[in-house]
Amino acid sequence: MKKRSSAGSWKRVGRTKPVLDPQEMELIEQALAESLYTHRTIKLRLFGEYEDQELTGTVSVIHTYRREIKLATGIGEWDWIKINDIVSAN
Repeated sequence: MKKRSSAGSWKRVGRTKPVLDPQEMELIEQALAESLYTHRTIKLRLFGEYEDQELTGTVSVIHTYRREIKLATGIGEWDWIKINDIVSAN
């Protein structure tokens, strides 16, 4: 979305991140743990300032202190993802 500033120029305005309730966060964390322990593929939707991003893979590491996961997306390929950036998991 674009918005005109008071100076008359156009400025890009991003979206705001949805606030997940504790129950939804618990469901996401359970899905991450299940993927880690059963090696099942999981689809994650990550919040983006302008549009959401979807990633599919298997959780290979969960860092609870740093609140991030390592998602294996292919042979020798992975992404580190902050748990707080995840808006849904299936």
